[in-house]
Amino acid sequence: MIAAWVNSEPTESVSVTNRGLNFADGHFTTMLVEQGQIASWPLHQQRLRRGCHLLKMAEPCWDSLWHTLQQALTRCDAQGLGVIKVVLTRGGQGRGYGGEYLAQPEVLVSVHLYPNHYLAWQQQGIALELATTPIATLGCGFGIKSLARTEQVLLRFELDASAADDLIVCNTDGEIIEACAANLFFWQGDTLVTPALCRSGVSGVMRQRVLGTAAQLGIDVQVRSISTFQLHQFDGAFVCNGLMKLVPVVKLEHRTLAISDLFRQLQHSLL
Repeated sequence: MIAAWVNSEPTESVSVTNRGLNFADGHFTTMLVEQGQIASWPLHQQRLRRGCHLLKMAEPCWDSLWHTLQQALTRCDAQGLGVIKVVLTRGGQGRGYGGEYLAQPEVLVSVHLYPNHYLAWQQQGIALELATTPIATLGCGFGIKSLARTEQVLLRFELDASAADDLIVCNTDGEIIEACAANLFFWQGDTLVTPALCRSGVSGVMRQRVLGTAAQLGIDVQVRSISTFQLHQFDGAFVCNGLMKLVPVVKLEHRTLAISDLFRQLQHSLL
């Protein structure tokens, strides 16, 4: 971490009573910084608004948050890439699980180095394997980037013990949902197929942009339930999130996959 602010004040610590720390009572978004600008800020703000609504938190003071983000940008490489994370936790004290309804949130902003290996991944591609750790179906944090990330932590341990670059994650009903920290897309000929995130997972900022750009390029898109038994039907795949953008998959379990011209066209449109 390069720098951090809590409620617009420079600091690297939070109170031991912070409800995000004690109960994972909050949510977050992680944003790419390119050449001194936050990428896709309106979509990130939309995500934060939705998280506040679902968790029954008041929205932050957007003017104050924007001022802090401008300070954070000064700590990023003005000509390169960086990462800014915004965490909102429920304000007020409460007692035990009982929190203050629509309390003004605590706002945590932090600046981090960009994971440079993503740049190599974008060109060379990655290998995926099926995870054995499932994620919940219709969990309470479904659809938002809640602070309850136990499943993702366990998945990361599983990934670290494997030879793969990332994992294909299913929910408890056996539906393919996502990668460890990214959304999944598959190619079936010239058709783009992505899991329907109706009961598990999070529709990331880059996933939304991919769906919109694919439509503009005239690419046929199917959003539907996908099982592991259907993986053999796909002849291409990629993962995406707001930091890595689009990364092709060159190995899916034991199969080698080609990087198509159509993928490169889509990738170029979103760089």
